[in-house]
Amino acid sequence: ADYAFAYFKLGIIYKAQKEFEKAIKAYQKAIEIDPNYVDAYYNLGNIFNEQEELEKAIVSVQKCLEINPNYKDAYNNLGNIFNKQKQFQKAIKAYQKAIEIDPNYVDAHWNLSLVLLMLGDFKQGWIGYQWRFKRKEHKWPIITTPMWQGEDIKGKRIVLWNEQGLGDAIQFVRYARIVKAKGAQVILAVQTQLFRLFEQSLQEKYEIVDHRTFDISAYDQHASLLSLPGILGTTLETIPDFSYIQPQQHLVLPDDDEHHRIGIVWGSDRRNWQMYKYKYCPVEFFASLLDLDQVALYSLQVGEDADQLNDSRIVNLSSLISDFADTASLIAQLDLIITVDTAVAHLAGAMGKPVWVVLPYNCDWRWLLDRQDSPWYPTMRLFRQTKPGDWQGVFNQVKEQLMSDR
Repeated sequence: ADYAFAYFKLGIIYKAQKEFEKAIKAYQKAIEIDPNYVDAYYNLGNIFNEQEELEKAIVSVQKCLEINPNYKDAYNNLGNIFNKQKQFQKAIKAYQKAIEIDPNYVDAHWNLSLVLLMLGDFKQGWIGYQWRFKRKEHKWPIITTPMWQGEDIKGKRIVLWNEQGLGDAIQFVRYARIVKAKGAQVILAVQTQLFRLFEQSLQEKYEIVDHRTFDISAYDQHASLLSLPGILGTTLETIPDFSYIQPQQHLVLPDDDEHHRIGIVWGSDRRNWQMYKYKYCPVEFFASLLDLDQVALYSLQVGEDADQLNDSRIVNLSSLISDFADTASLIAQLDLIITVDTAVAHLAGAMGKPVWVVLPYNCDWRWLLDRQDSPWYPTMRLFRQTKPGDWQGVFNQVKEQLMSDR
């Protein structure tokens, strides 16, 4: 009954079973038996962080650091908690402390880079962003040759490969044109859902291969699409912001001159749950836009979330969409796109279509801090939660803007 380690292990088991209250009690019991049980404080802080009880998380992690001032993981997690609270300078100091303890601490370098990019410090941010290649959580191609670093590439064959999501590929494929202008033959290695879009709609023509099966050693040079901004020295002022996707019109919507036609997307890819919970907004908030006169809604949602649509007033276009070429063809015929942070936001922005993105309180670094516009997409407008979970406040802003624009 006084075996602290057993309670600690019990906490781990309960957390794995998502029985968080039982896990919390088990860790607290371990600490009651052994007030200096540093790992119990650390794990307790992690649970509070995941449950968004951030103040309790800070107390637990700081107690952990009082017992062991060299606990690098605790400093890293403290940075993550401060980051969620938008206390970015405190987050930076915590990550830097973790790196001071271990200069090769991959996750601290990575997390620090995301804060720097969020704050617009692209010069240092891109450098730290490269640490992602050392993270265990990501699976990269087997790379036996060094990545292109901006040296002369005229006459060489270079494969630009996408390591992350569909939206990332759409956002950063803009750099392929710049690489091609340096005299290289450019090959794009991307997801198959993007093949037709990139083959038909990019201003330049490229060979396109599957990012899962391409042979990186078959080319003279290679680079990740998401490393190109750093390689090319992109700053906030030098982001290439041209409209670079011009889709073919192979799908045709009926004419409707009486309504302001708005395409909507309310959910991202469910396979990444940690991201999905921040990139999902109940469709009912979008449906509330129909309270405004002369508004018509068209659903561009695909995947499991498309099945949530049971409002007959919203035109469901999911049956027409097999890939992003279809989505782009439909977007081109709509007046406005309103979407959560997902690939459709990047697609509409890359097309130069008016697009409004509704963002959670803790959003991705690429949307920067407190801006209503995006330097990545001139036709984009951002609507942000002012407190966690407040989608109602966001859609109040959206409705006000719709009414003032008409």
